Amino acid sequence: MSKPKVRETVVVVGGGGAGAPTVRELSARLDPDRFNLILITARPFYIHLPACIRMAVTADGRLENRSLMPYDQNFVKGNGKLVIGKVVSIARSEDEDKPGGYVTLENGEKIDYSVLVLTPGSIWEGPLSFPDKKPDVLKWLADWRKKFEDAQEILLVGGGAIGIEYAGEIKDIWPHKKVTIVHGDKLLLNKAYPSSWRRTLTKRVRKMGVEVILDDFVDTLEPVDGVITTRSGHVITTDFVVPCRGGRPNTEFVETLGPGAVVEGSRVKVTPTLQLFKYPRVFAGGDVIDWYEQKQVAKYYTHASIIARNVVALLDKKHPPAIYTGKYEVMVLTMGKNGGASYFEALWGLRFGDWFSTVIKSRGLFVGMARAKMGLH
Repeated sequence: MSKPKVRETVVVVGGGGAGAPTVRELSARLDPDRFNLILITARPFYIHLPACIRMAVTADGRLENRSLMPYDQNFVKGNGKLVIGKVVSIARSEDEDKPGGYVTLENGEKIDYSVLVLTPGSIWEGPLSFPDKKPDVLKWLADWRKKFEDAQEILLVGGGAIGIEYAGEIKDIWPHKKVTIVHGDKLLLNKAYPSSWRRTLTKRVRKMGVEVILDDFVDTLEPVDGVITTRSGHVITTDFVVPCRGGRPNTEFVETLGPGAVVEGSRVKVTPTLQLFKYPRVFAGGDVIDWYEQKQVAKYYTHASIIARNVVALLDKKHPPAIYTGKYEVMVLTMGKNGGASYFEALWGLRFGDWFSTVIKSRGLFVGMARAKMGLH
């Protein structure tokens, strides 16, 4: 009597902005009679990052009620399994008849994979460095909201999208609080966007009453006698310092896969099929990939589609057909609930102000759209 065929397993590590849509795509495409699908992620819920800046500043609207989303409906027709844990290492199989390998979790559990997808996202600091359990997240939010409310002189370290949106939220609620941004470039944001728009944006932020110090750096987040001194010698009085420097790729565990898996900048080197160089049974998407583009959730739905198509092809012993060529840059910045600024790289570089930005993002923060994409109402 022949043995029943063992089902191959696809493991996705990380359930954030890239991992959640990848799992949804895979659960719709994989035949549950032939394949297992497992999502390994640190939290039993998805955090919708575009809502988190406002959510950390104020309880208005109780965004946490709709921005912390369960995964149960993200598996199409229940096709998939959720494992709560953190991967600490990756091993490859040495058995040629059993391609793939296994991942080891923080608790020592080992989970086999035939194909592995890496979407572990970023490690954040400050208010965006959320705990893993929901009660702890709710307390975390309450604590940060109290800090923002009590502070009178707020220093935002970093003038990218995060710093600009924090400034907008603070000034929207407390227009008379002193807010300062220190940014290590000659204009706000970075060189992915045209200087003319960045110049206009910098003027706009200053017009909100925010002091903007450019081409300078803050080396410590702890004030001394109520003062922070920048690298260039600016003396800033502050009673609350908020790091807004963006996230770091969460790839330390990926280094255990082998040489070349993680390259300079702690990112994962991928081919246009979003497979790792030298490791064709491993795919990656989202913040961690070494791809010349701004890291934004909006792009990751395309990453997810490419990865899902190629994983299915690989499991069917076909050449992965889908190619990622990148996406044009889009930036929609909130400046409180009723303001913002937007840039679209398409055509000649489209630019929009308050009305457009408010309708697109500032009012709803894409929460409804994100919930729909997770299968929620």
